[in-house]
Amino acid sequence: MRLRPATLCLLSWLVLLAGIVASHSFVLSGEAMVSRDLARIFIPDSQFERASLLSGELPLWNPLVLLGQPFAAGPLQQAFYPPRVIPVLLFGPVWGLTVEHLLHVLIAAWGAYAAARRLGASRPGALFSGALLGLGTLVSRNDMLNLSGAMAWSGWMVAAAARVGRSPGWRPVARLAAFTAISALTGLPESLLWQGPACVLAALSTRVSARTVLRVFAGGVWGLGMAAFTVVPAFELAANSNRAGNAQSTEVWANSWVDLLALVLRGANRPILDIVGEQGLVLGLDIGVVACALVLFGLVGRRWRRRMLPLLVFALVLLLLSLGSHFAPADTVLGLFPFRLFRYPVKYGMGGCLLVSVLAGPALSRLAALASRRRARLGPALLLFPAFLLIALAVASATSGLGLRKGFSAGLLPTALLLALAGAAWLAMPGLGRRRARNVAWALLLVGLADVALAQLTTGNLLTLPASVYARRSPTAAAIPPGTTSRVSAGMALEWPPSTLERIPPGLSERYLAASRDALIPNWSMTEGLDALEASNEPRPALLQGFVGSEEPPRGLYDLAGVEWYVRRDRPPFPDLERVAGPQPMKADFFDRLVDLPQVYRSRTAMTRAFVVHQVRAATDAQAAAALRDEKQPFREIAFVAAPAGLPEVDACTGSTATVATRRPRQLEIDVESCGRGILVVSDAWYPGWRASVDGAEAPVLRTDLLMRGVPVAAGKHRVVLSFRPASFTAGALISLLALLAVLAAVAEAWRRPTRPSPSQTD
Repeated sequence: MRLRPATLCLLSWLVLLAGIVASHSFVLSGEAMVSRDLARIFIPDSQFERASLLSGELPLWNPLVLLGQPFAAGPLQQAFYPPRVIPVLLFGPVWGLTVEHLLHVLIAAWGAYAAARRLGASRPGALFSGALLGLGTLVSRNDMLNLSGAMAWSGWMVAAAARVGRSPGWRPVARLAAFTAISALTGLPESLLWQGPACVLAALSTRVSARTVLRVFAGGVWGLGMAAFTVVPAFELAANSNRAGNAQSTEVWANSWVDLLALVLRGANRPILDIVGEQGLVLGLDIGVVACALVLFGLVGRRWRRRMLPLLVFALVLLLLSLGSHFAPADTVLGLFPFRLFRYPVKYGMGGCLLVSVLAGPALSRLAALASRRRARLGPALLLFPAFLLIALAVASATSGLGLRKGFSAGLLPTALLLALAGAAWLAMPGLGRRRARNVAWALLLVGLADVALAQLTTGNLLTLPASVYARRSPTAAAIPPGTTSRVSAGMALEWPPSTLERIPPGLSERYLAASRDALIPNWSMTEGLDALEASNEPRPALLQGFVGSEEPPRGLYDLAGVEWYVRRDRPPFPDLERVAGPQPMKADFFDRLVDLPQVYRSRTAMTRAFVVHQVRAATDAQAAAALRDEKQPFREIAFVAAPAGLPEVDACTGSTATVATRRPRQLEIDVESCGRGILVVSDAWYPGWRASVDGAEAPVLRTDLLMRGVPVAAGKHRVVLSFRPASFTAGALISLLALLAVLAAVAEAWRRPTRPSPSQTD
């Protein structure tokens, strides 16, 4: 019985959905997705955001890490990204992230299908693009949720841009703006560096004109305007962070030439658990030989070459950029603005792989169309010749030993067989004309799905753990009195040091991730409601550079920040600390220490979180930093204020007190009883957007002691209120509102004057 194309399409979608469900079958056994960054960043952040939203407060400021830090302005937090916020609210911070990942897989598959169709692919070709992006390793095995989110929405952006070049009116531009906005909310701003050019090239593939470029540019700016309530605060954070003026490394997590070869020759890439390998950011960058071979057929014919070649060249440029320090031109480009602001060049390789995935669908359709020609022999030549060559290499490697890497040898034979299957589908498929072309297309789709299935089987699984691991109380936190207002120093030494690991023992990663919950490795202290001096968040405030995370932070910083509790693996950082909990320090294997509970120490010299001083001195950043390193700790009596406009007057007296009355993430109320005029010092981070009032009257917030907030107070009793109301968020929200109103106006106009549908693609 001959199946209709619609039935075949439905069956293909069912196979695709079954593959997505199978790749997430771990949820049936009660396990949730987890990895190093999920454990130390995403899950604690999601728990904080959920608690804030359920209490009716916008999560704009996180007081629990790094003396306090902007939360919604941080890209990794995805504070207003719907596929993050809604699952976390409904399913909690652990299961919610697994649901977010599943949504990304579905969105990526559908978006790649839509983009391929817009670029001229038939249904089988578009289904291959969807399977390649959704079920391949690019998204389904990518546990960096901000990266997988940007990948998932990029296909929709390319599809919308292609429609902009073909359809008149503002509705297509508004659609591109909407997808740009939601992609901007995923928290990967560097993706715009390749999404923007890709959208322009996709639009030009349908209509070459300056107006097309302007319309795509307008859609991109419009979309950023809709996301301005996060984009503007993110710019403010970048300007006040360690990224400003500092070039990022182009060596860490960059592709090597071997990794690029692994895009075709599966098995040559490094496994994810080899974390000293440079390509450890994703679970094995992989496209497969079928897609890489098919893209060549997108260049056959003048019309197809004009449409496909610019996108393919740009994909190659992105792959070369991902080489970072391994390729001198890439190293030079990545040192320029704005590339220098971002880390990990492998991300640009992800963009190149996404474009190859989208182009594979139209290329498959082009190869199938060539099959309708009686004398066309280009397909078998390009597919069978490299297949025979790889088979010969595999045999030679197995018999005589060519000295190839084990991964190369293992990848030769399956790669050759897939190419041979594609060539056989061309040669042996019956039928004539369009019927034969259709049969070849579905046969090539099956070969492509086999390649995707091989990627799933040969690539390591996502790390998962029972969700109950994160529901228990940390025994380390239990040693700290509940309700303490003092800070905790968890110590960045508790991090997994990749430079010391040449090989990770089997099962250690799961044990380490489970133990990190108990050991309060940053940012797990957030789940216990504890304020920690250290954090894993990036970017971090520039003023903390050289202090938090350094090997020997000054004791003055700990005391000024109110750090009373220290969590360490081995010896305490200072000899006068007293041990209050944890096993006795003992010599043990390095790997055993990674999963063992740490010691808890207590300090008796930590200052209170708010205090009043009656001496003030104007200080540069260098002078204030010197005061933090001074063993005499002069900041206990003197406020070192960065005040170019002048210093407030103070009275020399003693006996003033300050008590924190109310503490919420975005507001702090302090009762002050001052013997005279002085400076109230609050050991929380100074940052633009903090406002102060004394007894209801507005007061300045001074940057004090390099890092802290200072508020001038007069003699007597006062109620000081510090609240976080950033102008960047207010301005961004206003821009977003205006952009959203413009979208609604464009939709209303489209309803009054509907545009003619674009010509439909044929199979």
